[in-house]
Amino acid sequence: MGQKEKIQVKNIADLEVLLINDIRIKYGIQVLNIKKMELGTAKCYEINADKKKYFVKIYQKKHDCKQISREIRICDYLKKRGMSVSEYIKNSEGNYINIQEYGIFTVQNFIDGITYEKFHVPMNILYQSGEILAQIHDYLDKISTFNVDFSPEWIRKMADGDENMIKLEGVIKSAEKMPDHQMKSIIIEDCDWKLKMLPELSKWKQNFGNLTRKNSHGDYNTYQWICEDNKIKAIIDFGSCSNVPVVWELIRSYTYAVSECAKGEKVDAASYCNYLQYYLRNSTLSYDDLQRGFSFYYYTLLPSTFGYKQYIEDYKKGQYNDLIEFALWRTRMCRYLYSHAEFLDEYVYKKIKMEL
Repeated sequence: MGQKEKIQVKNIADLEVLLINDIRIKYGIQVLNIKKMELGTAKCYEINADKKKYFVKIYQKKHDCKQISREIRICDYLKKRGMSVSEYIKNSEGNYINIQEYGIFTVQNFIDGITYEKFHVPMNILYQSGEILAQIHDYLDKISTFNVDFSPEWIRKMADGDENMIKLEGVIKSAEKMPDHQMKSIIIEDCDWKLKMLPELSKWKQNFGNLTRKNSHGDYNTYQWICEDNKIKAIIDFGSCSNVPVVWELIRSYTYAVSECAKGEKVDAASYCNYLQYYLRNSTLSYDDLQRGFSFYYYTLLPSTFGYKQYIEDYKKGQYNDLIEFALWRTRMCRYLYSHAEFLDEYVYKKIKMEL
């Protein structure tokens, strides 16, 4: 027998034709129409069939079947405990995961609702998210197979600085080869500032190893909160589940949600404390968490080159990568925290300690 000819997917239209056909064969679903959804970096589709809608996700290459299977198991585990999460559907062979030439895809029941854009989340939705995050931590505490992010080894390694210096210098060298324009100078300026700050990173370490760690969502933010009737209806996308310092996820989700953080140049300490109070209705934090949260957030942001590298690589191909906006925002937030993290940590510690 001759070798099977590889399927060539030249454009998004070709992909959608293949996907529709595979959904028909594997699920017996007759697709009436397909709509691409702008959700992160994965290819996601809303599928309309007779009297029902489905959500189809084609995963990025970095995902493997083991990682996807874990997300499916976690969602099933949480659903059995009463949480509204993604519900995956088995194909005709009894499998959730479909491996095709063009990628791996899954099919879920569609969850109607809205997601709020970054920095535009109503405060009542934000407060609900704090309570729900505490519930997620409580339920996932029973599972022992989570990857560890921001481990003690990672914390020590970041303070050493050599690897971070090489990464930042690499971005600067790549940027210097670009034609002169405003973004080139901004990238070089940002990364140069980070390089200058790296030698001071070791003094920020401050016993971060004592921060409370819990199994968590891993990418908890407004894009994962499906809302309806002024309430959070469901939490989706548990693909990044990991064991993380709790305050990192609390601060990150807060700064992605509220309007005051839109420019990356302000955090309202009193408002953040209000958010914490809703989390604390269903969980606890240590004094270390309260005293060092914003310092740790700064510690995670400073060495990162994420967004800059992707922008430069795509620029060479004549493409625009909007991850650069995320990179610029994170560096502005990093600059702000360099001057304000100590004040914010002290405020949070005193405010919440009085009410514990």
